[in-house]
Order: sequence, then structure tokens, then C-alpha cells
Amino acid sequence: MEIGTVATRTGLITKCVKTYKYLDIKQGKYYCTEKGEAFIGYLHQLNIDLFTERNIEFNMMIKSVELGRETMQHSIEKTADEIRSIIAQDVTVSSAQKFTDSNSLGKCPFCGSDVLDGTKNFYCSAYKSGCKFVIFKNTYCHFSFVKDGKEIKYSKPMSLTKANCKALLGSGSTTVSIEEKNGKGKYKIGVTFKSDNMHDFVGIERIREKKKVDG
Repeated sequence: MEIGTVATRTGLITKCVKTYKYLDIKQGKYYCTEKGEAFIGYLHQLNIDLFTERNIEFNMMIKSVELGRETMQHSIEKTADEIRSIIAQDVTVSSAQKFTDSNSLGKCPFCGSDVLDGTKNFYCSAYKSGCKFVIFKNTYCHFSFVKDGKEIKYSKPMSLTKANCKALLGSGSTTVSIEEKNGKGKYKIGVTFKSDNMHDFVGIERIREKKKVDG
């Protein structure tokens, strides 16, 4: 079974993923989203048959047109008849569910719009309207402490996941792993936004590992 034709396949899949969000891609595989499942539910309520057998039938018709075994006009008329029969039904469909962007990680602290997952950052969906809020996935955590009366500042690289982003947007802090100063091993630390710059982060508390107690 094929999806559309060679000329239309890429566009159909791209729209299902990016525009309509009926599908999601994870590790090179396509998965049906909650929105996609709901859409399928509405098709069932309308008695629209898009099961495998029906898809094969439509694909065979498209292939017949491509090979010249059937005219395009005839296939259009068959499709039109199918649509007319669907419209003629007396079917009650339950009220459509309102979908928020399933990819939203939380609300932007600047403007209240959804924050989305980008390739290298988490960004505000209202960026086209001028919102500048962004969290880079590979960034730095800044530290400062006083030693011998002098303030010492330094930074350590850290990586932020979607879970970290959700926590930051929800509670204002999250826990990350940072490499030890000597480069041997990592430790966990709580981080939060800098008070004067929400594009930067500061370490707030080292998370002590719980010691295992022998039974």
C-alpha cells in the first residue's frame, strides 16, 4: 500500500506531521498523536471507511489512472459519488474537541504564548510577533561564591531536556547534571533563571546523593 503518489506523498506526510499534527516522528518512526486518534474517531462517526482495504482500493484506482487503464474523469466521478453519499447521511457527530498544541512545553514567561521544542532551543511560539524568549538546549550555568573576601565567578556547560524546560516554565527551577571541576564524574545541581536575564541560569543548590543503607 502506498500513500498518495510519488508527486504528492512528501507533501501529504509533511502536512500530517507539521501542519495538522496528526502524526509525530520519533527515532525515524511515525506515530499517531492524540489529535490524529481523535480525527480517526470523527471519521468513524461519519462512517468514512479509511481502513487498509479501502486505502488499497483507492491506491489501485490512482495507479490505474497513472498507467492509463482508467481516465482521470472517471476516477473523479467515483470519488465525487463517494463524497455525496457521505454528505447525504443523517449522522450526529459529537462536538469537536479543542486541541492545544500537543508540543507545548509550557507558557512563555514574557508573553504567555506556548513554548515549543526546536532543533537547538526551546522557543516562544510568538517569535514572529517579536517575543525574544528562548532557552538553548546546550548552555551554561553560572556560579559565584566569595573566597577570602573576593567574589569568584565561573560557568559550567550543561544540557537541558524537554523535561528540564517544562520544570523551569512550571516551577522556575530544575535539576541538571554538571561535570565536576576536576573533570572526573558529574554531580546534580538545582538551577534557575538569572533574576536579571531569563536567558541565563544560575546554580542554586547542589543535590546531595542519598547514601545507600545496607540492610
